[in-house]
Amino acid sequence: MNVAIIGDGHIANWHAEALAGAAARVTLVVGKHANLARAFAARHGLAAWTTDLDAALGDRAIGAVIVATPSEHHAAMTLAALDAGKHVLVEAPMAMSAAAAERMAERAAASGLSLAVCHPLRLRPELAAIRDQSRAGTNPIRLISGQFINRSPRAPLGEEAAAPSWTDNLLWHHLSHMLDFALWVFDRPVADVSGTMGVPDARLGIPTEATLSVVLDDGGTIVCIGSYWGRSVYDIAIVSERDTYRFSQIHGTLADAAGVRSIDAAQPSFSRVPRDFAAAVAGNRAPAITGASVLGAMRVLQRIQDQWDRRYGRGPIPGRPAGA
Repeated sequence: MNVAIIGDGHIANWHAEALAGAAARVTLVVGKHANLARAFAARHGLAAWTTDLDAALGDRAIGAVIVATPSEHHAAMTLAALDAGKHVLVEAPMAMSAAAAERMAERAAASGLSLAVCHPLRLRPELAAIRDQSRAGTNPIRLISGQFINRSPRAPLGEEAAAPSWTDNLLWHHLSHMLDFALWVFDRPVADVSGTMGVPDARLGIPTEATLSVVLDDGGTIVCIGSYWGRSVYDIAIVSERDTYRFSQIHGTLADAAGVRSIDAAQPSFSRVPRDFAAAVAGNRAPAITGASVLGAMRVLQRIQDQWDRRYGRGPIPGRPAGA
């Protein structure tokens, strides 16, 4: 299967590297600027590059698309790819509104095409093992608490020197990863949601602090906080009835009562998602992280965004297009 990557930035490089030698091959990159797309194609040995998205989606040789663009374009580009008959793996956040995410899942289901979302935390075997123990009733989880702190809202984690030119979104992007993981672990209906976002930053036009709290119908609790100030932190604490586990994305470690052990770093862990997507399409099965399975997290985020909009207005903000 031939795959096109839409986007030529930092995370697009990770996707291309992950699929080298996988059940699919990246043959085309679609970029905004010709010089960057050309350089990306040369770097990864791709057969072609283009700045014409419509032409790429009209290429019958392309069977699947990876959407690795700024968050505000995810929904529109995914819908266009599905309409063109392509299977899609979209970067998180799946969309910048719950309504857009639901349209994407419905379109994929109606077309019989695969729609996967890049949430690598779900495919970490160490974290999945803790989840499995909880679901089996041998070590029930009571609380999941996540922290994301990164001083630059434009820079991906640990890659400040390669900061993108677009403004990221703390709630919909960074907190969505931790929230999606926690909801997947608990797999219980949501009973209550609360959250806060700060006033819009004068330079960026977006809040630079956000929190969310979710209570499940069995009493399980999820708490996530994020900030675009301070020293970089990406930690998740999982509190069970027997132990406390602390996962560090930055350091690639997992700590519990037995001590601290090294686990996969961010990029090797990330690579499981595009490889699973390629294998799922080749094997005619559902990908591990379907668009439909992410809708619960999207609805929680929407409730917090709605609270903020009622206070500060519904107009477009960086990272969220008008009408999203």
